Amino acid sequence: MDAAEIKMMRVKQLLVTNGILLITLPLIFSMIFFLEISMSTYFFILAFLVLIQAAAGVVRGYSTKSIIPIFEQVATYEKEKMGIEWKKQRKTSIASSFFVSIVMFLNAMMSLESTFEVDFSFIFILIITAIVFVLINIGLLIHIRKVDGSNSQQDMKGYTLKTNLIGIVIGIVSAIIILVISLMYVMS
Repeated sequence: MDAAEIKMMRVKQLLVTNGILLITLPLIFSMIFFLEISMSTYFFILAFLVLIQAAAGVVRGYSTKSIIPIFEQVATYEKEKMGIEWKKQRKTSIASSFFVSIVMFLNAMMSLESTFEVDFSFIFILIITAIVFVLINIGLLIHIRKVDGSNSQQDMKGYTLKTNLIGIVIGIVSAIIILVISLMYVMS
């Protein structure tokens, strides 16, 4: 693949990814707002969706197949470019999805008997959606830059570990920011 083809592939990847995000994030976050479902039901739904994603990852294994052609092209390119790190990244992604699903199921079960109810406003949901959207895009752009900038599989050595450690730190900071915004909203 030459540089122009890679650039076009990445532009398509960003457009499709952002299109999917712009459709799914508002739907996911507005379930509480429009459907007026309980927090426990909300967490059960999200946990189930993430569990399906994790199970699909296990079934797919190291296959680059995807129902979305651009994602298949990107996976094939990255698998070749990253080598063993691509497989490590895939394993980590699946394990993370299972972990998030378990945490959400536990959260749902803990909130079953809760009488605490929050009436989220549309603005609050929009802010949280925007934060998640920006974080996902930043992560994707950093990943693209690293993968496309590498000259060999040796350049990618340790990439998955470094990425996961950075992701954990960013996740903790993001969770604190979202928690602070949520607390400010609830207390106002």
